[in-house]
Amino acid sequence: MYICPTCGREYESDEMVAKHFLTCWKEKNNCPPSKAAPRTADVEIRTVNNEMANFFAAFQKGDKHE
Repeated sequence: MYICPTCGREYESDEMVAKHFLTCWKEKNNCPPSKAAPRTADVEIRTVNNEMANFFAAFQKGDKHE
C-alpha cells in the first residue's frame, strides 16, 4: 500500500502513486513563489597593446619615455 504524500490517497503500487504525485502536487501548489536567478558580479576584461605596456614598464624602471 502506497500513500500520496500530498493528498493522502492510497495506491496499490509505487508506479501508480508516482504517476499521480506530480499532477496532485501541481494542483495543490499551482503558483510557487519565484525569485530572480543569482548573478555574479559584472566582469570587464580589457586588453592592452605592447606599446602601452612598455610605456608603463618604463616608469617602473625609472626611464624617461618620449
